[in-house]
Amino acid sequence: MKSLSKTLILFISLLIIVSCKNNEENNQFTNSYNENGIQFSYSDDWRIEDSMDENIPVVLMKNENPSEFIQNINVVASKKDKSMDFDSHIQANKNFILKSNFKLEEEEVTSMNNQKAYRLIFEKGLEGTNYKFLQYMLLINQMAYTITFSAEKQYFDNTVQEANQIMNTFKFE
Repeated sequence: MKSLSKTLILFISLLIIVSCKNNEENNQFTNSYNENGIQFSYSDDWRIEDSMDENIPVVLMKNENPSEFIQNINVVASKKDKSMDFDSHIQANKNFILKSNFKLEEEEVTSMNNQKAYRLIFEKGLEGTNYKFLQYMLLINQMAYTITFSAEKQYFDNTVQEANQIMNTFKFE
């Protein structure tokens, strides 16, 4: 009987822990952004910063950073050339990355909110510091969108999952 009681208590404890963990994950994005045809959700660990560049309508900054470099997610939006299709847009951007001596680590065609997207991870050293990037590229209507998470390489793995979750909430009109 004691064994059954202990097992039941253990099971209930695990159920409560899992339930609390699921509630934390579901409620982590308490903030939302909806401007300039761009919508996304994010947690209190991030903040919106004004961009001085008209092609970068939104920059999301991590509140706490392990170094002077502020981990961030930024969106670049530009009108696409009417003759440019998804594949030629991706190839042009990929060529730019390679010509700029970035090291391409991963690439794949995927989807983001039912939109075809190109996902890549690449890195580059600048002035003695190595940086790593997660990037999605999308073509929607007459616009080309590039969403990029940037971090110092040594801290990238600590935040990339959270950044990717935020990036996957993006919707474009």
